[in-house]
Amino acid sequence: MFSFPGKQPLRQWLADRIAPNASVLFVLSTGRCGTTSLASVLELSDRIHATHEPKPWYLEETRNAYLQSPVPPETARANMEAFTSTRLKPLLRAATIGPIYAECSNRLTYYAPELLNWFPNSKYVHLYRHPGDVVRSGIRRGYYTGNSNWDLARITPREDDPAFEMWENWPQFERCCWYWHAVNAYCADFMRTLPEGRGLSIAAEDLFVNRDDIGTRVFEWLGAPPPPRGRIESVLSTPENVQQSGDFPKYRDWTPAQRATLNEIAGATAARLGYEIRADEPSIA
Repeated sequence: MFSFPGKQPLRQWLADRIAPNASVLFVLSTGRCGTTSLASVLELSDRIHATHEPKPWYLEETRNAYLQSPVPPETARANMEAFTSTRLKPLLRAATIGPIYAECSNRLTYYAPELLNWFPNSKYVHLYRHPGDVVRSGIRRGYYTGNSNWDLARITPREDDPAFEMWENWPQFERCCWYWHAVNAYCADFMRTLPEGRGLSIAAEDLFVNRDDIGTRVFEWLGAPPPPRGRIESVLSTPENVQQSGDFPKYRDWTPAQRATLNEIAGATAARLGYEIRADEPSIA
């Protein structure tokens, strides 16, 4: 009598064989910077299957990945097997007939080193936005207030981070400034480790404000025929998932003290990404 493996062992067996061949793109970010719209742009191509924050989100696992970095090998393998098994169908297509599987989920940012080892054909976009705009959006959404279960999944400083000792006494504003810095520093450091041609850094302002040809260049970089420019413009002209509720001033209306605090916490990382924080800086929003 023949014996067949159960469903879960079969999924793990498939995961091990899919990962080396899958063509995948992961978009790394803080969130609140245009990932929903970027997924919609990528989805315009019939050679790309793009998703925005599909479930499961791996909230606890990705937070632990950040706090434990580097992740122990046995934990990393378990994380990647679980991730692959829950995205099995699109990854199976990406490993065989296509299309490229693209996932725009800021939670996967903290899985980046593990994803790079697990998917040898993976590419990465670091999407970032002016710190003043992300901090404002985070405050309006209630980041680090303790009033949402989401706060249990947000990253906090590791013990080797200078912010670790100050964290408990920091109010929400300082915590959101740190969040922008920590995530983007993490992404920028990771992008420097990638082989040539495997990473692309994009400022949200180039997508939504300056409106250069970055949308077309992303498709060319991925090796996918770009859709008509007008279709890309149609998506980008109406940003998705825009924060509507909450009350906090736009960056142009911040006090000098608020800008000084942002600069103290996030200024070095902002400069790495081409942003200068100064008292007379106009709003990017």
